[in-house]
Amino acid sequence: MYYDKNHTTSKPVRYETIEDLKGYKIGLIRGATFEKVLKQAGLTIEPTTQVEQSIRKLAHGRIDFYLTEQMVISDVVKRLYPNEMENFKTLPKPYGDKLPNALLVSKKYPGAERMLKDFNAGLEIIKSNGTYDRIISKYRMPK
Repeated sequence: MYYDKNHTTSKPVRYETIEDLKGYKIGLIRGATFEKVLKQAGLTIEPTTQVEQSIRKLAHGRIDFYLTEQMVISDVVKRLYPNEMENFKTLPKPYGDKLPNALLVSKKYPGAERMLKDFNAGLEIIKSNGTYDRIISKYRMPK
């Protein structure tokens, strides 16, 4: 994500490889799985311990991009900057592999198998009746 009122990212930023983002300050949560990869690529990393802290840094131009799950960012931006949602943008080509959403339930949890079966049945219902797409759209989640 970037803040389009930041002078370094006000123009569309295009990249092919992560190395193309050298010269920008990248914010992320300290210890994120991709922190090491970004450092090895020679990028300038600005880790924080809280998403809110990074979003504030982004809005004040102290970092140029912030990397984390889109849903998390959208939720924090909505709380901190509700009147500026349209100024927080995502790059046309997101970083990293798209991972599927999943519900994790321990096999040791009582009724885990039934819980997963019920969840999957409910998920199928909301996908078929359009509710799932409305939720995805409302929270600006990638499909």
